Amino acid sequence: MAILLLLPKANIKSFWFNRKLSVYNLTVHYSIGQTKGRICVIWYEGLRGRSGNDLASALITALNYVADHNPAMTNITLWSDACISQNKNSAMSLALINFLEAHIQVEQVIQKFGTPGHSPVQEVDSIHSVIERKSRN
Repeated sequence: MAILLLLPKANIKSFWFNRKLSVYNLTVHYSIGQTKGRICVIWYEGLRGRSGNDLASALITALNYVADHNPAMTNITLWSDACISQNKNSAMSLALINFLEAHIQVEQVIQKFGTPGHSPVQEVDSIHSVIERKSRN
């Protein structure tokens, strides 16, 4: 699931209305047996946007990290939000196919979608809450 962060943060009114930098964060929570972890793939608007291609690239970066650090992993279940432009598209499908071809130990990737308007992964919401809370200070 991806969130948008506007940086820098400040409590000065005139500063608030100036142009801010958009920073994108794709957050991944994974659970493999007893091992749990989180990955945040972060990029800024000058590098890429948040189109389906951009999110597919960020997701594959995270999946590559998990697969490289867990060589015994054979199955992956992805929970994504129901955003058609970002998750339910041919770019994401092709990226996942390329991932499977590059990681022959991974036999299957299942992509599930949550109900529109509701987060399918509470752990990711928790990570986003911590990011928001820390950025206020």
